[in-house]
Amino acid sequence: MTQRVLSVAGVGGLGIVMLVLAGVQVGHAQVSAFPSSDRPAGYVVFPKIVVDTSDIFAQGQAQDTIIQLTNVHDNEEPRVVECFYVDATSRCNNAQSGDIGQFRYCRTSADCRPGGLCIPQWSQTDFTIVLTPNQPVGWRASVGVDLSDVDPDSQGGVPAVSNYFIGELKCVEVNGDSITSTDTLPINANDLKGEATIEDVSPTIPGVAAPDTPGSVDVREYNAIGFQTNGNQATQNDQVLCLGASPGSTSCTTAEYSSCPSILVVDHFFDGAEDPDIGGVVTSDLTLVPCTEDLTSASQTNGISSQPGTTLQILIFNEFEQRISTSMHLGCFRELPLSQIDQSPGNSASSAFNANVQGTLTGQTRLRPILGTDPNRGNGVLAVVEEFHCAVPNAAGSCAGQPGHRSGAFNVNYIGINGGKGDLVSFSVSTGETPPTNP
Repeated sequence: MTQRVLSVAGVGGLGIVMLVLAGVQVGHAQVSAFPSSDRPAGYVVFPKIVVDTSDIFAQGQAQDTIIQLTNVHDNEEPRVVECFYVDATSRCNNAQSGDIGQFRYCRTSADCRPGGLCIPQWSQTDFTIVLTPNQPVGWRASVGVDLSDVDPDSQGGVPAVSNYFIGELKCVEVNGDSITSTDTLPINANDLKGEATIEDVSPTIPGVAAPDTPGSVDVREYNAIGFQTNGNQATQNDQVLCLGASPGSTSCTTAEYSSCPSILVVDHFFDGAEDPDIGGVVTSDLTLVPCTEDLTSASQTNGISSQPGTTLQILIFNEFEQRISTSMHLGCFRELPLSQIDQSPGNSASSAFNANVQGTLTGQTRLRPILGTDPNRGNGVLAVVEEFHCAVPNAAGSCAGQPGHRSGAFNVNYIGINGGKGDLVSFSVSTGETPPTNP
């Protein structure tokens, strides 16, 4: 089994700051061929950002995500950063103009008004910020922030996302030292380090004839996935990030950043496994996002048709090294319990990810994206895993959102890179101006 490291939120942010400072020397020592979660990088990805502050589906909990981003540059230079919220929240096709939560956003068509369909969406919203060196800044995704209120030397505003949001955040270092001076072209620097903390807050429920049901707060944290630049300054003259080399492509014949992995490795409890510490059960959620992404569409424009899909081959090993295989499809974003990879909700007992099916508590899953034939579209995938512990799972077989649950989040491990085909991230800024070419 490969090593798994659970992220734990430090009190008052102290643990986060210590991790940031500890990673500075490591990050500048060498450039990694893989994306990493423990080294500063020039391009960082937060695969899962979630907000549900009003509990629009009456699940008994509110959710928010705290995002922290740091410029760890050791020469006391500010860094201009271009960021993109990628909104993958599905929406009802029969929503009315007054719908701001329920009946507008959906998980399945059952969340819509009668006759409505839950339609997948994909859109992006960009913003530009300036980070002073060695000064972490943070914000709640539901609120956003004016960075000058957090740090007088920082610049730019981070917009709030909608009251119900699920998606990701991507940030890249760009040229310039202020918002007005940047041409938004990527630079060869590895100075960004990020963390995301997901909060689940269940309110106290007043009792009628019984004592109040106590409220609870549960947090889990993961590190942003960082792609380090490799020093190819001559190629950094456009708004395309080359994650590895694609010799047959029109834009990325030379790599500019670390490559996406060819295999993702997840060590986990099987769903429904008995919690070895306090009893109850353990389940896990997997969030997957593509490495290749087109961020050039106009803000808030549904670009689901422009996002290439990827098929993943999956191998599941139990503690006896017995193997079961399955597969799944990924479009622009996918978050689901492990047992729903191969079974529908409510049928987790028959899943290959179920502990009773496997006969062991833990196992290892390997996910391999299948490469397509288009040289300008890579098929790399990134992931983050959330582990939930609860007394009794819900009807779908998951502990996520159950009263009194406990959780942790962690990054996955990688094996190999695809030397013949990389991934491409193309972007543009909301001003619509064409940036000049670097000399």
